[in-house]
Amino acid sequence: MDKKLSSVAKTFTPSTIQELSHLAQSCQDTINLAEGFPDFPAPSHIKDAAVSAINSDFNQYRHVQGLCDHLARIMKEMHGLDVDPATDVAVCCGQTEAFAAAVFAVIDPGDEIVLFDPSYETYEGCIRMAGGIPVSLSVVNWRAIICCLILNPGLALLFVNIHVKGFKSTAKMLAEKMVLTGIRGT
Repeated sequence: MDKKLSSVAKTFTPSTIQELSHLAQSCQDTINLAEGFPDFPAPSHIKDAAVSAINSDFNQYRHVQGLCDHLARIMKEMHGLDVDPATDVAVCCGQTEAFAAAVFAVIDPGDEIVLFDPSYETYEGCIRMAGGIPVSLSVVNWRAIICCLILNPGLALLFVNIHVKGFKSTAKMLAEKMVLTGIRGT
C-alpha cells in the first residue's frame, strides 16, 4: 500500500483526534472527548425515515440546486451579497470536505497559505496535498498579518474556524485596514 501513496501522503501521521480515540478505547471507564458521540438514541422518526428511504429504493444522490438557490437568497437578504447559486455555492458533507473543496479550487502549487495557530488538524495536510505551502502564524500577531497584506496586495485571506476572544474587534480593525489599502479579503 505504501507504494501507492503520494510523497506528501507518506508524511502524514495519525491525527490527534484519532490517537485520543484509540487511547480512550484502550482504557477502562473513560469518556472519549475527542469525538462527538451522541449519548442518546436517534429519534424514532429519523430512523423510520431512513428505513423507509431504503425500502423504497430512494438511494440516489440528490440534486442540490434548490438548496443552492435558497442559500443564495439568504446571502442576499441577510448580507446584501449577490451570489450566483450555480457557480458560487457548494454544498458539502461537513467542514473538512468544504475546506478541501475550497483549497483545491483556489490553491496553485507553491502558493503560501497562512494558517492561524492553533488551526484544525486537517488544514495543513490538505494544503500540502494541493501543492500549497502552509505558513503558521499566531492569531494574535495582527501586525504581521497587516504587513503581509500590504506587501502582497493580491493576497486573499480565508478566515475559517477562528474562535479567539477579541477576534471580532480585531477582525474589524483588519477589515478597515484592508479597505484603506484596497486589499481584498474573503
